[in-house]
Amino acid sequence: MRLRSPTRGFRGLAGCASVGVLCALALRGTPQPDAGASVIGSVTDARNGSPIRLGRVYLRSSGSKAAAAYLAPSDGEGRFTIRGVQPGRYTVIAARDGFVTSEYGAGRNKTGTVITLQAGQTVSDINIALWPQGVVTGRVLDENNNPVVLASVQCMRIDYSTGRRRLAPAHGTSTNDLGEFRIFGVAPGRYVVSATYHGPQNVVRADKVILSPEEKAAESEGYLPAFYGNATSAEAAVPIDVLAGTEARGIDLHLVRTHVAHVRGIAMTYIGSPAQGAVLLWRLDSAGRSAMSPEIGRLSPPNGAFEIGNVSPGSYLLSINASDQEHAWKPIQVGDSDLDLKIVLSKPVEMKGTISVEGTTTQPAGLKVTLEATRLSGRNSVDVRLGEPFGFRGLPPDAYGVSVTGDKNDFYVKSVSLGNVDYTDSNVEVGQAAVGDLVIKLSGAAGEVVGAVESADHSPLAGITVVLVPDAPKRELSRLYKVSTTDEKGAFTMSGIAPGNYKVFAWEEVETNAWRDPEFLRPLEGLGTKVSVEENAHQSVTLQPIPKAATN
Repeated sequence: MRLRSPTRGFRGLAGCASVGVLCALALRGTPQPDAGASVIGSVTDARNGSPIRLGRVYLRSSGSKAAAAYLAPSDGEGRFTIRGVQPGRYTVIAARDGFVTSEYGAGRNKTGTVITLQAGQTVSDINIALWPQGVVTGRVLDENNNPVVLASVQCMRIDYSTGRRRLAPAHGTSTNDLGEFRIFGVAPGRYVVSATYHGPQNVVRADKVILSPEEKAAESEGYLPAFYGNATSAEAAVPIDVLAGTEARGIDLHLVRTHVAHVRGIAMTYIGSPAQGAVLLWRLDSAGRSAMSPEIGRLSPPNGAFEIGNVSPGSYLLSINASDQEHAWKPIQVGDSDLDLKIVLSKPVEMKGTISVEGTTTQPAGLKVTLEATRLSGRNSVDVRLGEPFGFRGLPPDAYGVSVTGDKNDFYVKSVSLGNVDYTDSNVEVGQAAVGDLVIKLSGAAGEVVGAVESADHSPLAGITVVLVPDAPKRELSRLYKVSTTDEKGAFTMSGIAPGNYKVFAWEEVETNAWRDPEFLRPLEGLGTKVSVEENAHQSVTLQPIPKAATN
């Protein structure tokens, strides 16, 4: 990256832009000579470096709640110029149809390199390489090698978004009349491909369908989920590698017929009335993780009844989400027989709380308290002010991780209690009804870890993910983890650190939150750098990244 002398220009104009998960409010203004900074760069094909024309390049402000972005196209030589940029910290994002959206310096990391712009400064040579998307094609066949119409096919990737390893659907489609499927827009990577089929759709709408004896016998059989590699479980599946700009052909999936059951039941509210809402049935793998999209049913308004058919044998998690914020979840085992259940939903928990700060004369601004469910998936957040009460409504019983964020994050959570129970060193247990208030105390005496990541020849490395991981047994506390990405000089900063012992890891490539999974981190423990953080302490470390091969 080169720094050049200021150039005259105009303030960038853009409307609202949406790129994947990015939704940014563009900045509008009037021409002002030398009023802002400029960013110059190129968008290229990651395979061969050839220019990409008509790429959409966004310059997005970093660390702001009201994220703003400038937008400019790439020309016939793949070059782009964004002028009139307000001073600040930014990430640069490029998108183009047929390519995977990427950030400058990101590689496969979820966040890219942040660039800092001063008034009148020009930053050049910002190259963003985009990988072409891939395609997966194949067929779904039954036990007689006949094509299966309208089977659901999914490409699933390993995901750690909840801090636990699981397979999550990334791309999907349905088969056509020949049993064929074509999944396009697939980002390069490794996938597990699966197919599910629940039989032909009813073509006649009726409140009740009376089955013949032959049809009843047929309904007692269905199909197990099929995985590529002639497997009926995710653990036994053969993963496929989708390469950039290529088509993975011949990914055929063979369904296996099996006995199926019905999961029926009645869901009642905690006061004894019929519940209304949705029923979700999640299939679990041998490690108790959900690897498939759930089967979905509805609670019948008159009596709270539900029924999900064509359920193949296996372990499941039955989750009921009622319309009045009542919840229930129950592990079940499905075998050869139908299941008839009666479930009483939990009363929605209302939790009140207060938050205070000590050790600083500067009051933290923009505070947000977040509860992260550890058994079920989900987060609840509320904006809070010091000294003022706040509350959460409709919480299902669970163990919750408590975290607090702010505009500057220059504090740490010193203590957490619920009623008379101290939860500073563990997640907060919420049962059928919360006991007492949630009391959170912050401290302005947080520690800081700064440093740099460099190669073996001591060259600075940009776009490297750096993570501060607490020592066991505090690794279940999500708020203690700190994440940063190295800038163009290979530097990083992590602030708002609670006193304690940690390890610092730097990765060339890593999935977000993988570091919170014990199985992932265990073989890499020796590659972390130990640091001990005290209040108001400033630690400095120099790291070398863990190579991709070790992570994979």
